[in-house]
Amino acid sequence: MFQYQKKGVGDVAYPEPEMVDLDSGPDTDYIESMHEDAIRTDLTGAMDHYDNAMLSEQSVDNVCASDVLVRIQHKLLEKMAQPMCTGQLWVQYMGMVNILRQFLKAEQTGNWQLHLKSVHEMLPYFAASGHTLYAKSAYIYLQMMLRLPETHPDVYKKFEEGFHVVRHSDRYWTGLSTDLIIEQVLMQSVETHGGLTRGKGMTETQQLIWVFSMPACAAMNEAMKNLSGISYETSDQHKDISIARQTRDVNDTLDIIEYMSQ
Repeated sequence: MFQYQKKGVGDVAYPEPEMVDLDSGPDTDYIESMHEDAIRTDLTGAMDHYDNAMLSEQSVDNVCASDVLVRIQHKLLEKMAQPMCTGQLWVQYMGMVNILRQFLKAEQTGNWQLHLKSVHEMLPYFAASGHTLYAKSAYIYLQMMLRLPETHPDVYKKFEEGFHVVRHSDRYWTGLSTDLIIEQVLMQSVETHGGLTRGKGMTETQQLIWVFSMPACAAMNEAMKNLSGISYETSDQHKDISIARQTRDVNDTLDIIEYMSQ
């Protein structure tokens, strides 16, 4: 904004325009204060949603779909668009962590579509980090799985029902990938006392007998538990949402905030 006046009739000479600093003034301060109040309100609302989810007063799906989290996500994207290298680095790092969290949620809850979405979002990072074999294999895997409804509709139906993961119990958050099951169950039984890697004199024939006898041993174990009345049961509550675990997580978060604020 600037002001100018004629000096006289027929005079076309004007004074230099008076420039006004747009970065200062009561209007700018008012806008910044409103912006800070909006951010503080959204953060408070996010904390309320978190508390409600921990108290089972609100479902996790409703919390994730709340307008507060959407607005916070948009603010982060706006910060990422600004020419700030450090801010962009942190926001990009948060995006990568979010992909990992999303992938873990897909595996542990048996969400097939979320699993495919997570793998798709990992592809640029595989290529950018130089892991060409991971990028190539994941790309081919994703193409095959997207064609699964046409090539193997029965398998696709089972995967949609959550059977692309394996569960030790019937709890909601206990799904594990098949490679982890092989590592935790098969390889553990191989390396324990009486397994393939323990003792001497284990010939190839004995190894085959040991492998093929595992299903029969599992059936006998289940029959003995039914006979003796001993059963292995788990609570619906996940160990990570217990009061002790929540308290420890809160203390760890406060320690990180205190360290970052120094």
